[in-house]
Amino acid sequence: MHLLKRSEKVLFLFLVFNVILFLILLLWLNAKDNLLAESRIPSINREIAEIELLNDIDISSRYFLQIEGETSWYGKPFHGRRTASGERFDMYKHTVAHRTLPFGTIIRVRNLRNGQTILVRVNDRGPFVRSRILDLSYGAAKKLSALGNPKVSLEALVPSDFDSLSSNETYYFGYSYNLRLICIPEDKMNIIEEFDDFEEAIVKYEYYSENYPNLSIYLFVPANQRYKNILHRPKLQFLVGYVDFDKEILVENRNQ
Repeated sequence: MHLLKRSEKVLFLFLVFNVILFLILLLWLNAKDNLLAESRIPSINREIAEIELLNDIDISSRYFLQIEGETSWYGKPFHGRRTASGERFDMYKHTVAHRTLPFGTIIRVRNLRNGQTILVRVNDRGPFVRSRILDLSYGAAKKLSALGNPKVSLEALVPSDFDSLSSNETYYFGYSYNLRLICIPEDKMNIIEEFDDFEEAIVKYEYYSENYPNLSIYLFVPANQRYKNILHRPKLQFLVGYVDFDKEILVENRNQ
């Protein structure tokens, strides 16, 4: 009996040791990932190399859409319900309802009253009031200071006949709060981190934009990332990175 209790004690200590070792390994891996992510950021004081003219590789003008109009928002009564895409509506996420834009489309919304800007993802249909162009989630409207019905500017890159492009190159749409929207080949992007969740990507985009103001930080999505409903939704991809172009070029007014 004594030997049995002793063996149980040894087994217990062995299990505790392995659990502690496992937790230390998890902490080390997490710290390593953070260091790797930071290592992919160039020095803040580096000079940006303008390797090519932006207009030579940016084809966003083919897909650029801009509309101005009133917006509205929806929240608690619909929280947790299915949206038109089949996703569950979360009133606190960066989502929006639009009448026709493909699900998965990213929209830059600018509040014309105060100049505030956010990025949102289309996952629902609406609004059903004819005079309004967007129906923001409560969280998005609050972040935009648009809990009334302010006039906003909607900007998006909308894929159309994307198969007409060369199959040798993969194109990405680039979104920013304050830089022009772009559509560039994958090999012109400098990727920092990759996500399959839009909310996580937004947090990191804002982090790098704030902490590396000399870089032209973008949130990239594959140019063909759109879907009919949740049953046909591909694995989503959101990339946070930067491009090697002078910011003075990227903030110029777009003449559409």
